[in-house]
Amino acid sequence: MTYKVISASRGPGNGSKKNWRIFERSKLEEYFGKIIDVPCDDGFSVLRAYKENRDSLEYIRWYPDSELTNRLEYDGMLKQNEKINNLKFLTNSANGFINVQNKEKAFKIWKENGINCPNFFSFESKKEFYENLVKSKIKFPFLLRLNNSVSGFHSYLIGSRRKKLVKFEEIKENYVSLKKGEISLGNFFRNLIMESIVVSGYNQLEHYLDKLDKFHQIFKEENRGIEPKKMCVELIDTIDKERNVNVSFRIHVSGSKVISGYARTSSPEDWVAIMGKFNPKKAESWLYYNKLCERICVENEKEICKAVHLLGLNHQGLDIVLDQKNNKLCFLEVQPTYAAGYSNNGYGNYSPPFYNPSFPQLVKFLLDEKETLEPQIPRYYQNWLDKENHFDLVYKNLKEYLED
Repeated sequence: MTYKVISASRGPGNGSKKNWRIFERSKLEEYFGKIIDVPCDDGFSVLRAYKENRDSLEYIRWYPDSELTNRLEYDGMLKQNEKINNLKFLTNSANGFINVQNKEKAFKIWKENGINCPNFFSFESKKEFYENLVKSKIKFPFLLRLNNSVSGFHSYLIGSRRKKLVKFEEIKENYVSLKKGEISLGNFFRNLIMESIVVSGYNQLEHYLDKLDKFHQIFKEENRGIEPKKMCVELIDTIDKERNVNVSFRIHVSGSKVISGYARTSSPEDWVAIMGKFNPKKAESWLYYNKLCERICVENEKEICKAVHLLGLNHQGLDIVLDQKNNKLCFLEVQPTYAAGYSNNGYGNYSPPFYNPSFPQLVKFLLDEKETLEPQIPRYYQNWLDKENHFDLVYKNLKEYLED
C-alpha cells in the first residue's frame, strides 16, 4: 500500500470515534491520497509509520484531543515531529497545536499581530488575580475560565451586564494604600470583595475564584491539558439590544479561503450563544445575523484566514463575536475539531439530514423555510448544511493552498 498521509489522532479509548467527521476521510483521500491512521498520543506510532512509509508520505494530519491532550502526549508529538518535519501539515501543525488548547497563547499572538481579541490575563493565586485586575483594562462584567475548556464549561460570568457594581477608582485607591503599607493585604481583599457582590444568580467573586481553583487543581492532578491555567477574560458586549439577542459566529477556514460560517443567537440573559439555543420566536433575528455572517465570510476573509495562519494552523473553526460597542469583530478561539457530525449515525447526538445542526426546532425551521432562506444565505445551506460539499471544499482548497 502506498500511503500519502499520516493521520495522527486519538488512540482507542481516547475519543477515537471523533477522529473522522462525516464525509471527511473520503474527501481528504480524494485530494491528498491514501491515509494511514495511527495514534498521536503514544509517543512512537507516528515516527514508526513515517519510517516504514517515508518514500511515499507527503502530509501529516495532527488531530489530537483539542481539550484534554496532556503535557506528556504533546511532548511526544513534538519529539516525533522534529524527525518528520519534511511533511506538510493538514489542519494543525505540531508546534501550532498548543495555540488551540492554550487560549492565552492564541490571544498573545493575535494581539502582537493586530488581530482584535479580548483583554486578558492568567494568574495562579488570588493575590495575583487581584493585582492584575487592578492593573488591567478589564472592567466588570468579565469571565473567569480555564484556558483549555470550551462551550462555556469551567467558565464563570462575574458581575452583571445590566448593573455595574464595582467602583474601580475605589479599588485603585485601595491598591495604592496597600502598596504604601496603609492597609493590610487582608483588608484590601475584604474591601474588594465587599464591592464585588454580583447579581442575577451569582454569588461573591471569591466563590468563583475558589471554584475555578478547584477545577484547575483537578485538571493538573488528572493531567487534563498541556498546561492548564486560570484566566480572567474581558467580556465583549455581544448583546443586540434592538433585537434583544446575544450573538456569536462560527466560521470555517481552509487554507486561504473561508468555506462557511453561521451565526448563533440566544437570549440576552444567556452569555453562551450556541446552536442549541435557537428560538423560533427569534427567527427574524437569527436570519439577520446569518445574512451578516455571509457578508463577514466575504468581506473579512483575509483577516479571518490570517488569524488561523498566525497560530501555525490551516484548517479550523473560529469563534468570533461582534463587539456591539464599536461594531468590530473580536476573535475568541480556534477549534480544529469543530462539530460536523460523524458517520456512525446519532453519535454525539448528530443525525441527518444536517448532522450539525441537529437541534429539532432549528432543523424543522431550516427544512420548512428552505425555499425562502437558501437564496438569502446560500453559503450556509450549500457549504455548511451539505456536509459532503463542505469537506469537499475544505480539502480542495487546502490542497490548492499547500501547492501554491
